[in-house]
Amino acid sequence: MKYQPGQSGNPRGRPRGAISKRTQLAKLFEPHAEELIERAVQLAKDGDMNALRLCLERILPKPRDETIELDIPEVSLTTSEDLLLFANQILNKVLAGDLSPEQAQKLFSMVNTHQDIIKMTEIESRLKDVERLLKSRVTKQQRGKQ
Repeated sequence: MKYQPGQSGNPRGRPRGAISKRTQLAKLFEPHAEELIERAVQLAKDGDMNALRLCLERILPKPRDETIELDIPEVSLTTSEDLLLFANQILNKVLAGDLSPEQAQKLFSMVNTHQDIIKMTEIESRLKDVERLLKSRVTKQQRGKQ
């Protein structure tokens, strides 16, 4: 079903120009922002760990895409067995505390994608072999009929 330009699929949705609740709340804090920031900093200085964490997260935000450095023996990663060995090494790094579960999840995702590529390459290769075999049989049958 196509909607007319300017007509929403949800006519009872938020009206155009309406301000979200989050924005409304932020506007309520604006006049007190400086005072609240000073108070949070003072609480952090006084030892409030939550306030300290809040302040530090604003000053030094956690990097989104950080490089993962691993001391894992080099593996060729060309077969499913290699990938299983690599996945086991990743899991061992998590269990040893050398790698966070989030970092491991990213690596497992990459291993999974790589394994899918290997499988597709193997399937393509096998399919080409089958096609060659069938073609050679057809050619032999055609020669036999002559």
